[in-house]
Amino acid sequence: MNGLLRVAGRVVRMLAVTSLLLVIEVGVPTMLVRFAGWPLPERVPSWGDIENVLVSPIPEEMLLKVLACPLWLLWAAFTVSLLTETVAAIRGVQIHVPMLGPMQALAAGLIGSLVIVVLPIDARSLFAPVELSAAPVAAVVHEPSRADLTPEIVDRVHVVRSGDTLWKIATRKLGSPQRWGRIWKLNAHKVQADGQVFTDPDLINPGWRLRMPSSRAAAHKTPPAPQPSRPDTPIRPQASEPSLASSAPSPTVSSRPSSPVFTVEVPSGGVVSMAFAAGLSTAYAASRFHRRRRRVPPSASAEITIEPEPEPPPVVKAMRNAHLRTYADRQKEPPSDADLIRGSFSIDVPDELVVGRRKDQTGVDIQLAGLNLGLTGPGADDAIRVIVLDLLRQADRFRVEVILSAPDAQRLFAVSAEELKMVAKAVPGLIVTRSSDAAVDRFVGTHFTRNRMLVERGASSIETLRREDPGEVLPAVLLVTSVPDELFDQGVAEILMSADRSGVGALLKGNWPTGTTCDVREDGRVGSAEGPKAASFEGSSFFRLPVRDAADCLRQLADAHEDHAEADEEAFAGLGDPAWDGPELVRLSVLGRPVVQVIGRSGTVPLTGLQLQLFVFLALHPNGATRDEICAALWPEKAVDVGVHDPLRHLRDALRSATGYVDTGRRDAPFVKAHGRTYRIDSNLVSVDLWDFQNAISAARTANDKAARIIALSQAAQLCRGVLAEGLTCEWIDERRSPQTRIQADVLSQLAELQERDDPEAALDVLERIIVLNPDPEETWRRIIRLQLRLNRRDQARNTAALLRERLQELGVRPTRETERLFSEL
Repeated sequence: MNGLLRVAGRVVRMLAVTSLLLVIEVGVPTMLVRFAGWPLPERVPSWGDIENVLVSPIPEEMLLKVLACPLWLLWAAFTVSLLTETVAAIRGVQIHVPMLGPMQALAAGLIGSLVIVVLPIDARSLFAPVELSAAPVAAVVHEPSRADLTPEIVDRVHVVRSGDTLWKIATRKLGSPQRWGRIWKLNAHKVQADGQVFTDPDLINPGWRLRMPSSRAAAHKTPPAPQPSRPDTPIRPQASEPSLASSAPSPTVSSRPSSPVFTVEVPSGGVVSMAFAAGLSTAYAASRFHRRRRRVPPSASAEITIEPEPEPPPVVKAMRNAHLRTYADRQKEPPSDADLIRGSFSIDVPDELVVGRRKDQTGVDIQLAGLNLGLTGPGADDAIRVIVLDLLRQADRFRVEVILSAPDAQRLFAVSAEELKMVAKAVPGLIVTRSSDAAVDRFVGTHFTRNRMLVERGASSIETLRREDPGEVLPAVLLVTSVPDELFDQGVAEILMSADRSGVGALLKGNWPTGTTCDVREDGRVGSAEGPKAASFEGSSFFRLPVRDAADCLRQLADAHEDHAEADEEAFAGLGDPAWDGPELVRLSVLGRPVVQVIGRSGTVPLTGLQLQLFVFLALHPNGATRDEICAALWPEKAVDVGVHDPLRHLRDALRSATGYVDTGRRDAPFVKAHGRTYRIDSNLVSVDLWDFQNAISAARTANDKAARIIALSQAAQLCRGVLAEGLTCEWIDERRSPQTRIQADVLSQLAELQERDDPEAALDVLERIIVLNPDPEETWRRIIRLQLRLNRRDQARNTAALLRERLQELGVRPTRETERLFSEL
């Protein structure tokens, strides 16, 4: 029955796509010819003809011809795009025609859908993109010196001033705002003078010292390729720097000659690349470094003993020893833990991964963007484990995102559900969903979101966007799942036909007819391979790890990132904010320091600067804001519409993770609703203190008696926490801060006036809150002094007067006559 439904679905899709193409290619020109005819004049008009047209009423026939011209141009553009994509599909290459980005995207989708549903499975490989011969490269290569590389020479430091952004600094110092990403890469995750770590390119503070790239560039020198070892010599990297191997994906460039891939065999019999071993060795060093950093020395009364380091798992120990031997072989001193951690940092998105080795010891590499690979056989799981772990060792929110369902993750790594939850929280880039359907939904959503970004920005691929906007978070995305029949119905096959444009790919356990399938034996060797890229896998062996070793490696990666997980917990642990008790899932407070809380938990939800700015901006627009308004506020100096889909998706993901919100379907967009081009916060899920403050003021205005007015003003006063969105340095919020501060002061002033007769102590406390919020009005100071005199606190009144006099002297202004008279009374 399911098979019949799938066949029927394919027939319906084929008929729908074919009908649409016929309507566009045949119906549109037929209608234009019938109703408008040839739009251009049959002869070159004379000057007299032009004058007659200008002074005479416009005939309906001419109006139709004028309107038909742009329609003919659109039809021609789509026809060219359709022919281009057809040729590209047949030849298996990408062809980009300037100025036809959206049209090409539409044509590519239609051609891809038609190929999927029309051609038999064995013929689809003819239409898959041609894979260039993969040039295997050593997992560990010679690290060029500073002069050998081509980074821009760093010889300047810029001190951040008030109002600076990386965009503005790049404009002034580098001559182009588009170069701000170079400043970010030089300074990312560096500790500044005030103790803060530069983790968000959108937030910089005055006084920070940023290293600046020079406009000069060093001459490029190609690093020498490592020499292959003799057959009788153990295969070990020569002239290599493990810090380079551990910090970046194995450098594979198709144009370079093949080089040997160095491997490490672990005690269980598993085999991994030396680059993978260096990455796990760095993870172990990170764990040890964080343990030392957090250790509290014993007190003077405690006994001093030697505490041995915890023994790592055998698989990690074997990789660590192999990694350190590369230094001993070259008679070099091993780097410190801090040096390894520092060298491992990178925000460049990896594009390739070495997953195995051929008989000639050269590497088998895969392209992550557009990966369409299925693995079968007894060794499939062992190979998938290494690929997943190799990506996770270099993953963070900038580089790689691996999507796994909880059942698949538990099958691959044999960990409990509770431990898996902790590991997923600690390892950046690991996304664990509750089911395979949810994993596929996230994958499909990412693909379509990115395609929408490409159309909006007129870019040909995600790689182009990464180059144009280095600060945009666009990691390589890999779906790892088994192959149920539903994958065909969910459109994954169609997506993978053009997934290289969106930077996503899929690694599947099972036979995958629309891509390449490899049967992997227990020892990792490829028994057979079918599909468009089968030739690159024939005669090779996948790296492999048994389940116990893989679980130990996953725990080691989680332990290496434990410091980041604890930082998130500390953000939740409480900063003096009471726990939010609902009923909404999320509480956003913008009066004072912005705080995002989750129901039943104290503290704040950690959001990046751009996520927080977007959330606060929408809070100031309860009725919604258009995409253009959001872009103009958050990216005021960008000439193009950069789109809000990606930052909005990251905001929703952060709130989902913090609240445990369960999506109700693929189209579920919680926390922020979208209505066309307008976005607004969902008040059913999010509560905003500013909205409650405004409601309390409205209740005070309509109160019928003093008691009701005091209750309403007291509710508003409880929400007066300080300057609007204190700490956010955004141009769009500055003009709102002063009015919002004044209205908070007015609320407190009115409440104090109503309380002054019956409860002078409470009134005095409220007036002192006004001074903290807005110390400028002298009237508030005078009211405090008079109330203190009324309560027979003459010494406190004199101290308050002295504080006011000192403040006025610092500002260089004289007190008003009324203030002078009050000073005289004292």
